[in-house]
Amino acid sequence: MMGSVLEELFLGDLVEIDRKPMLVTYKLLLDTIERRLSIREVKAENGSIEIMKGVFWEYDKLPNLLISGGIGGGKTFFIYTLIKVFMEIGTVKIADPKKSDLGVLADLPAFKGHVVMEKEEIFRLLEDSFEMMIKRYKYMREHKNYTMGKNYAFYDMPPYVVIIDEWAAFFSTLDYKETDRVLKVLMPLILQGRQAGVYMIIALQRPDAQSLPNGIRDNLLAKVSLGRLSELGYKMSFGDENKNKSFVNKSGVGRGYLDIGKGIPQELYSPFVPNDFDFLTEFAKFDHMIELDFEPARITVEDQKLMDDMYSADDERQLRKMVSEEYQRKRQEKLNKAGDITIE
Repeated sequence: MMGSVLEELFLGDLVEIDRKPMLVTYKLLLDTIERRLSIREVKAENGSIEIMKGVFWEYDKLPNLLISGGIGGGKTFFIYTLIKVFMEIGTVKIADPKKSDLGVLADLPAFKGHVVMEKEEIFRLLEDSFEMMIKRYKYMREHKNYTMGKNYAFYDMPPYVVIIDEWAAFFSTLDYKETDRVLKVLMPLILQGRQAGVYMIIALQRPDAQSLPNGIRDNLLAKVSLGRLSELGYKMSFGDENKNKSFVNKSGVGRGYLDIGKGIPQELYSPFVPNDFDFLTEFAKFDHMIELDFEPARITVEDQKLMDDMYSADDERQLRKMVSEEYQRKRQEKLNKAGDITIE
């Protein structure tokens, strides 16, 4: 409670609370907009992306990203920024079920075969990514320099990033069997992908439990909101633990909030895109993605058992709950009543 009072008093943004015996220190970030970077300054280095000056998303330590926000808030440009950053160092796979902003990339040389829009194509993208994760673990395990506990970067492997935009539009169309098919590969990708360098980025307007079950939402460890959200929208994005956070809606495209693992969302100004910068022109400069060729690799029974062992009984119970007929029925009832996110 004191944190929100200090935010209002100093017009700052609480980013950290340090508790010691007889002493509590509140760290506030002031003049956030002055920390805004240009799109040309944003790079991925050593498993980390500097989102603003001094503010890093360490995706190797805090894998997977949830992006929420309303129309006109800057969500698409932020996703484009992440695409640009990751394709400079690795592989990017994209799903755009609404066939809109990200779908236009499909015809560019580097994105051939990397952008999907139809439902069955999205199923296959997730299943192929799950298979790729197993192959990457197999590659590391059989590497001549295999060292227990080392991640993909130790073996000079490029990251593999899957971006799904408008997730709710896709998930709301799935029946019971299709939901089961998706979650059976999505859950392991989110829970097990980090060490193999496989990351999920999921974007949608409102991350409610009906379109994004808690087992998934809670394991998207980094969270971003962009644009003007309602109080409920912020609660869905950052959880009940931040109900006392003083979220403030301000004008300006690309302004929002970011939680990069400290548990306290801080004000965000996404990288600035000047008028002379065109993403499509920039993407057209690439003629291919950086990929490892795992085509000769075959997944053995032992490989599959390795992945099964990593998937705990608790994970399986959560999956069964999410795909149960009762869950599906309640989810559909709420979806039928729900509107889009409230934009103030």
